Amino acid sequence: MPVYYDEKTKTWFCKFYYTDYTGVRRQKKKRGFKLQREAKEWERAFLEKQQGTPDMTFQALYDICMEDMGHRLRPGTIRSKESTFRNRILPFFADKPVNTITLSDIRAWQNTQIDAGLSDGYLSHIQDVLTGLSNYAVRYHNLPSNPCSRAGGMGKPSRSMAFWTLDQYDRFIQHVKDIRARTALDLLFYSGVRCGELLALTLGDFDFQENMISITKTRTRRGLLRPRTVSGVSRCPLSSCRRS
Repeated sequence: MPVYYDEKTKTWFCKFYYTDYTGVRRQKKKRGFKLQREAKEWERAFLEKQQGTPDMTFQALYDICMEDMGHRLRPGTIRSKESTFRNRILPFFADKPVNTITLSDIRAWQNTQIDAGLSDGYLSHIQDVLTGLSNYAVRYHNLPSNPCSRAGGMGKPSRSMAFWTLDQYDRFIQHVKDIRARTALDLLFYSGVRCGELLALTLGDFDFQENMISITKTRTRRGLLRPRTVSGVSRCPLSSCRRS
């Protein structure tokens, strides 16, 4: 892995050729490294990502997977996964080659998370996130097996949901006098739309001829988003939002 010293900037840089996923030979150049070692490590990590072999580092696998999933998952979902990896998984596995992660490594990681006093629901969540990345390596990068599947799980999925009965809602809504707030709350309670979907509604989404509302988008911190699949689009009758 040859690297070079730039006398003008007093920094190191790497320049090398690689073959991309289409089979085309390309040149890559990266400047600005303070140390020769840093330039070599960057080149090695870049080539590992291009090759996608199971002996790449866990960090390289994570980078590949997040870039791939960024085309398929919502930004909010990606941000949630990134947060989980950054806080609970990468500190433990980042520098390990994927195919050297053993059953005992997974168990040791689990014990660390359990000792941190996390809730059962969150423990189950981070276990699912790690298992998902390992399954990705098995499916797309020739990892022979997923060590998470033999290590057993931790925590318990949180499935509980708090909700109001119709009687409870009726007792609450009679105290809401603002017509806009009352309409919004009726839509949420009777139609089942999410808050982001409600905030994204426009007059054009209401079909007063057929008495239907079209749910075609949601509002997030990044603006309006439309569903990636047809199943994400729905219509609900206006009659379901009317109180009997």
